[in-house]
Amino acid sequence: MKWLIYALLALAGSVLVGLVALPDPGYVLLGYGKYSVETTLLTLMCGLLAAYFVLRFLLSVFRVPQRVQAWNLQQKRERDRKHLDLGMMELVEGNPHTAEKTLRRLTENTDNPLITYLAAARAAQQQGAIERRDEYLDLAQKMLPKAGLAINLSRAELQMAQGQYATALTTLDSLRKQYPDHSQIIKYLLNIYQQSGDWPRLKQLLPDIKRRKVLTQDALQAITLKVHRKLLLTAAKERDLPALQQLWQELPRQYQQDTELVSVYAGHLLDLHADDAAEVLIKDATARNWDKHLAYLYGNLRD
Repeated sequence: MKWLIYALLALAGSVLVGLVALPDPGYVLLGYGKYSVETTLLTLMCGLLAAYFVLRFLLSVFRVPQRVQAWNLQQKRERDRKHLDLGMMELVEGNPHTAEKTLRRLTENTDNPLITYLAAARAAQQQGAIERRDEYLDLAQKMLPKAGLAINLSRAELQMAQGQYATALTTLDSLRKQYPDHSQIIKYLLNIYQQSGDWPRLKQLLPDIKRRKVLTQDALQAITLKVHRKLLLTAAKERDLPALQQLWQELPRQYQQDTELVSVYAGHLLDLHADDAAEVLIKDATARNWDKHLAYLYGNLRD
């Protein structure tokens, strides 16, 4: 289509030149030193036009290798894209062996190394090949050092999925030194502390969870209550009354007025024979809000 337009324009131009030049073809004299050339204006214009097209043809010939190289690169990218799509499909469809085999061919030379390596690592883990998983992640880290955060977050996620909580915690602790306020790191730490039952460290993490809004307000309140219940239970099991009372004193006032938490704390006080403290606590709580569990605990006071 482009050449047809050029041909039509050339034809129209030649007709126009012919109409203008035929009555008077003009006269041109070119001189340089003792040399001179005489010709008509029409002949000069045709010569210049011919020279222009010859130069364009020669330039297009010189550009052939570049065009062939660009075409080959485009074809390679298209093939890589199809193989990446195929590998991702196999991974999602539950064929990790085929997915890894397809993705591994791309890792050697691809325009999408991050996606390729991370997908290959997931495929390896689904087969239980932890060493190969780490190999892919390490290669991604080496090739793309600027993507270290994304790669190591993926590493921690895979480690947690594999039940390697201690290893994942090491990965996340290292990341947090560089990115102390990153929400995803805090979220993963929250998950690990819950899974491992590390309630003291989770208690320390609560302010960051609140500040970064990692959880909704209801979810934050629920996990806060759970953490303090677990800590109170630990102190009660260890028969450590001073530690139990210290934990209660450190609670924010809003949680000291939570009926469920008051019931838990009062029950532990009774178990440790701190009936006087339990009585004061229960009376204050029932004065604010009647609760049958607190009434039951009050009935168990020894005096």
